[in-house]
Amino acid sequence: MKRLIVPLMARILIAVFLCVVISLLMAAFAPQFTNDMALGQLENDDMSWATWELWNKLQGAVDWIKVGICAFCTIDCGKVIYTHVKNRKEELN
Repeated sequence: MKRLIVPLMARILIAVFLCVVISLLMAAFAPQFTNDMALGQLENDDMSWATWELWNKLQGAVDWIKVGICAFCTIDCGKVIYTHVKNRKEELN
């Protein structure tokens, strides 16, 4: 059973760590970037508008990156469980 739990916990902890790091970086830098870009829009040029749109898309993409990390972790953990169960059945036969 230890051969199953240790790899699963390692994968889950890595996924949690990546999501936490991404969330902390966004929480630390997002307000500053948003404020700077909002003030930059006062110049009323095309590049300011394009930067603002890119920033909004990037914030949405970060959420999808975290969803992707969780999905990858779930699939990987499923593979580990499937392999463990399959090897266990072969050992019992």
